Amino acid sequence: AAAIEKEACKQSIFIYTSARVTGIQKSVSGQAVVTFEQNGQVSVATADSVLTATGRRPYTQGLNLDAAGIQLLEQGGVQTDTWMETSAPGIYAIGDVTGKSSLAHAASWQGMTVVDVIRGNCRKNQDVVVPSVIFTSPETAIAGLTEEECQSRGIPYIVSRFPFSANGKARIMAETQGFVKLLCHKDTREILGGAILGPDASALVSTLTTAVTNRLTD
Repeated sequence: AAAIEKEACKQSIFIYTSARVTGIQKSVSGQAVVTFEQNGQVSVATADSVLTATGRRPYTQGLNLDAAGIQLLEQGGVQTDTWMETSAPGIYAIGDVTGKSSLAHAASWQGMTVVDVIRGNCRKNQDVVVPSVIFTSPETAIAGLTEEECQSRGIPYIVSRFPFSANGKARIMAETQGFVKLLCHKDTREILGGAILGPDASALVSTLTTAVTNRLTD
């Protein structure tokens, strides 16, 4: 996130976090004048357009799930077990409604898991490595555990970094921003997770996902 913010600043994109918008007005020139508070101070920003995004959450209202004996999570998602079965035996849930991951490829994997269970092949779905990509410029991709997750689980780890500025192909493409970051178990040397910031990160993350899934070592 810090690296993306740094690159955004180079492109004259200004980021204000922990800020609350208090008003939006249209100026005489047609621009939007946004007033916001940050750390107790009032600031103003002008823009040609304003985009409001409030995030997503599972939508389960009106489904009468209580009558079916299906329990919900605190955030409103459907509670499921390792095999995506709800609290009501024989009823399964996959995708965004579970609150696990709002990614299409995650939902596809969950769907295949349910089909296997119905066919009698109970393939465990726990600890599945789901890659995530943000199509910024440069691209960002992650897979596996983060440093915060390793710390919370008490997993000893080491961090390795390699800059794209030292990569021949990246230099030829004139896209040297970014790096590859890997987290490895300090004792077993298994690759626990990683992040990629740079050109073609959305494609490179597949290799990282394979390494984490198969517990490859560095």
